[in-house]
This record gives sequence, structure tokens and C-alpha cells, in this order.
Amino acid sequence: MYKTILAAAMLMTAAISQAAPLSYDYVEGGYGEWDRDDALFVNGSKALDKGIEVFQPLTLKDAEAQAKIAATGAEVMVVAAYGLILPQAVLDLPRFGCLNIHASLLPRWRGAAPIQRALLAGDAETGVCIMQMEAGLDTGPVLLREAFAIVPDDTSATLHDRLAALGARLVVAALGKLPLPATPQALEGVTYAQKIGKAEAQIDWSQSAIELDRHIRAFNPFPGAQAQFGGQTVKLWRATPVEGRLDEAQLWLG
Repeated sequence: MYKTILAAAMLMTAAISQAAPLSYDYVEGGYGEWDRDDALFVNGSKALDKGIEVFQPLTLKDAEAQAKIAATGAEVMVVAAYGLILPQAVLDLPRFGCLNIHASLLPRWRGAAPIQRALLAGDAETGVCIMQMEAGLDTGPVLLREAFAIVPDDTSATLHDRLAALGARLVVAALGKLPLPATPQALEGVTYAQKIGKAEAQIDWSQSAIELDRHIRAFNPFPGAQAQFGGQTVKLWRATPVEGRLDEAQLWLG
């Protein structure tokens, strides 16, 4: 396997390390939604135990950070849920460029929250693309792609775990086959997965039962679908659509 830099948020680092037990030469920790110190601990503890350097720059636009990455002599960089923009100077450093593990079937759901957006939209399937990174937002050509069905009780948590395991397996396969042919993304069917805001968690009771079910599953576990009952905010983690219509007197919170 080629000398590799891994730039990933902590949960993807764990999944990839299970698929190829931290055979990396260098781990660069990203922060994403997690606390910096927590990310350092989870990303770094196993890596440091293996004698692998951990580096957490606040930005990759800094010349010193770029020089440190260049000094590793890595032939490829793997990026997953990293949370920082990679400038062109960094993308150009490794011989095989930077490979991104993206949790959607590109070009559908480019951007920060593909898992939640797929559930909210009622997509029948999702998957992982191993993408050759370029300057645009998730616009690069695809090296490997695999899909699976979204089942009726999937949440963001269950999809995340399945996608993380699939992404780890695919990127290890890709690293073992470089260079791979790259397939440009289709020009049709492009959608963007905007970052999830906490305000989106509020339930709109005017929506259909199917839409409410999608909403609750999409925001489980973060930020948790919310509603007001008796003057208090309540989080809902699971719902089941049923036939028929209930009047206000029949509504209950179980």
C-alpha cells in the first residue's frame, strides 16, 4: 500500500482503522462537529500507540502546515468528513492526489450532510463514492462506487455506521489498486446537502405522516427532532406512520 496521509473526523478514522488496522504513516485529525480535544484523543491515541504522528492544524492555507504535509512524502491523502477546506496547493502535493470518502451517490447530495438529506428526501438508496478531489465542492471524478437500499427504519445513526464501514472497505480497495480510472460525475441530477441547522429539528405538524417519519429518522441522533408539549420541548426519536387520520382529541405522546 502507498505511503498515505489520513485526514478524517474521529468516527471515520475508527472505521478505516478497522478495515486496514492503522497502517498509515501519518494521521491528520479534523474537527467537524466534535470538540478539538476529543478529536485529538480519539484520532490520536491509537495512532500514537502505533508510532504514527498526529497533526491538527487550524487551517491548511498556512504555508507551515503545507510544508509539514509535504515533508511526509505521502503518495496519497485519504479525506473523510474532515471539516477543513483543502486548498489546491495541498490537493497537488501527493502523487496520486487526495481521495475523498463521500457518503452519497454523487452527484446527488454533494456537501456537508448527505445522510440526513437522503433520509429527508425519502431516497430509496444511498452509498459511498471514492472521489478524486478537486477544487469544487464534491465535484471530482469517481474512482469507486457502491450502493445499498435505505430501509424503512433507518436513522442517520444506522446509515452512518453502514456507510462508514462501506467507505472504509472501498477506500482500502482503492488504495490497493491505484491508479484507478476516474469517471466524471454526471451533469444531471446534482443536488446539494446543506449543513444541518438546529432550527431544522422543529417538527411541522402540518406535514404528512410520511414526512414526519422521515424528519424524525433524519435527525436521530443529531440534533433530535423537537416538538412542544405542555410548554416543554420534547425530542422524538422514533415514529411509525399509520393509516387514517386522528383528530386533535386523539393525539397522544407515547
